[in-house]
Amino acid sequence: MHSRAAQTTEKPGFEALQQKSYTLHGFCRRVLQHHAFETGTRFDLELLTDDGPLCTEFRLDFWTNAMAHADEAFVAYLEQKRLTPDTLARLVELAVRYPDLAVLPQTTPVLASCDGAMFGTTLAQVQGLWSAEQHTIHRVLLDFDGFMKYYEHPKLTAWLEATALYLHTADPQAPWVDESVRRLTSQAIAKNVLKKYRDRTPQHPFFDACQTLWDTATALEARYATCWLALQRHLVDTARAELGRRKAAAGVQSFDDLLQQLDHALRGVRGPQLASLLRGQFKAALIVEFQDTDPIQFRIFRQLYTETNLPLFLVGDPKQSIYAYRGADIFAYRAAVEAAHEQPCMLQTNWRSDKALVQAVNYLFASLEAPFVFDFIPYHPVTERPDATTALTSPRGPEAPFHIRFVLRDPTTPPGCSHARGLTRAAYPQRALDRCQCLRDGGDHRAL
Repeated sequence: MHSRAAQTTEKPGFEALQQKSYTLHGFCRRVLQHHAFETGTRFDLELLTDDGPLCTEFRLDFWTNAMAHADEAFVAYLEQKRLTPDTLARLVELAVRYPDLAVLPQTTPVLASCDGAMFGTTLAQVQGLWSAEQHTIHRVLLDFDGFMKYYEHPKLTAWLEATALYLHTADPQAPWVDESVRRLTSQAIAKNVLKKYRDRTPQHPFFDACQTLWDTATALEARYATCWLALQRHLVDTARAELGRRKAAAGVQSFDDLLQQLDHALRGVRGPQLASLLRGQFKAALIVEFQDTDPIQFRIFRQLYTETNLPLFLVGDPKQSIYAYRGADIFAYRAAVEAAHEQPCMLQTNWRSDKALVQAVNYLFASLEAPFVFDFIPYHPVTERPDATTALTSPRGPEAPFHIRFVLRDPTTPPGCSHARGLTRAAYPQRALDRCQCLRDGGDHRAL
């Protein structure tokens, strides 16, 4: 919560208003310390500025315990999918930051045994058939001339070679099947035979065995996915209980704990008493950058000021909500707007930007039906300040105040690499310097 110190001296007889300024976390910490009995807060808790190491320790302990009791096939599945304790980091963070947030699915999947014995048995059968019949299998496929174009000889040869490599290296404990094996299943082969040749569709026990292997692996993958979902659900429940216990034992609390403890206290038995005390201390509140708050923060102030005659001012712009990764929730802003007894007040004048830039931005966003995706974030055109001019000029005359530039991707750039970002970093600093040379303030050509 930010409320800026102000001294009102415009009218005689007005006293200077001395108002304190807090961050939202600072406000919560102050309340917890000054009202320890009402909030049930320990006096000896140390503020932990970074609870990342504690969360990491918990994740590693959870993972070690889970893997110690898991089937080898499920562990192999996790390795193949590159699922590690680090994969769960964000989930742990969200679980403890939003303790009341519902988790979907609400019914906990059964952490069933994922026995891969069936896969190992089927794999051994396919390997045996390949070892004994690979030359016959090659001949049956390559001598057949009734395939559709997709099953032309070069592709068949490549799939056969890839299958041979897979069967030579396959691990019976890791139920993963190479895509080439699917191409050699009885169903895939029959699907790619021309209609007039279907009565001569290639047949061999190896194709049927590949079909069984692929179906078994597909079914097991679905079971493993359910096991992974159950593991994540178990992680959320465990994190919410265990991390709180570990922090209490260590005598520490995090920034998120400050918010949660005050929220919990306000909703507890002594909540009305605490709220009354705080209203007596803070007869008004001004919260700026409100678009960056989260549901818990909004709930705290809603409990303090809703249904009272005390003023609560919320200043924010949902178009500037850019801190979702830190917990900001644009829907908390919407809830505040809907709960307000009055219509929001909009700033009608842009006092910073030049006339041409204001007009360009208005034209761009007012032309779109939903420029910010959500209906509750409309764009309201603004006017420029009365003395606004066009200050961006060059020796050639006025410069366009708004530019849209496209950086084409290099086709040789590997997937996942941002070639455009590198070009932007290289080109735009110089262009920014060039633009600064074009700015003038008044008539002295001083860079703004």
